[in-house]
Amino acid sequence: MVIRISLQLSIAAGVFSFMEYIHAPPTMKTIVNNPDVYGNVEYLASIYTSKRELVAVMLFLVIMKVFKYLNFNRTMGQLNSTLRQCAKDIVGFSLMFFIVFFAFSELGYLLFGSEVENFSSFGLAMFTLLRTILGDFNYDELERADRVLAPIYFLSYIFLVFFVLLNMFLAIINDTYNDVKTEISIAPDELQMTEYLRDKLHKVLQKVGVMKDVSKKHKKSPINATIRQVREVLTNFSGVASTALRSKCFLPDMASIKWLKPE
Repeated sequence: MVIRISLQLSIAAGVFSFMEYIHAPPTMKTIVNNPDVYGNVEYLASIYTSKRELVAVMLFLVIMKVFKYLNFNRTMGQLNSTLRQCAKDIVGFSLMFFIVFFAFSELGYLLFGSEVENFSSFGLAMFTLLRTILGDFNYDELERADRVLAPIYFLSYIFLVFFVLLNMFLAIINDTYNDVKTEISIAPDELQMTEYLRDKLHKVLQKVGVMKDVSKKHKKSPINATIRQVREVLTNFSGVASTALRSKCFLPDMASIKWLKPE
């Protein structure tokens, strides 16, 4: 998918480069031959800007493609594994976060939109609250607009979004990252980049007939269970064990029952 998008972007950038090559010389020649006439290079500027943006996005996608090759080593692929395992939790958290965020944005727009420029529209209110999370805010403007509701609004937003929701997000990432590190530490040795290239080279040489088929070494079976699955099994087992121990503690002493004793 990424390769296909990068290829399409490169073709589009090539088209813009060809257009720039065709239109730039006559335009510059016209400007040089007519120094007293305004030279309009807006069309060339738009072509150059579009080409630059396409090349920038293409290079970004190509560089991000490196993560695919880092996955040959599980230690280097921790970021990809962490994001993949916590994707469902992040989606659920994002829904809750955006509900709270949109509610505060609408409230700020209705309370301070008529007097504070940063809350003059719903989009600006959202952008201002995002800047507030990063520590870029102007509380004096809110206080001048409403001395009573401004501190209530600001403190409730800081407490609920910054101290609660943001730390929940970090906790999701941190727990998943710890699980990934634990899986890496207990997982068997896996196929590395050098071994992968060597196996590919051997297959090519075998097809050509230069090298005979060599039996592969026995590899360890991979661990299919994740840390979360292991934790769930242990939790269920501990619950069953505790129930069994409690039931054992409440069992009566069979020797103390008179009718069981021999006469």
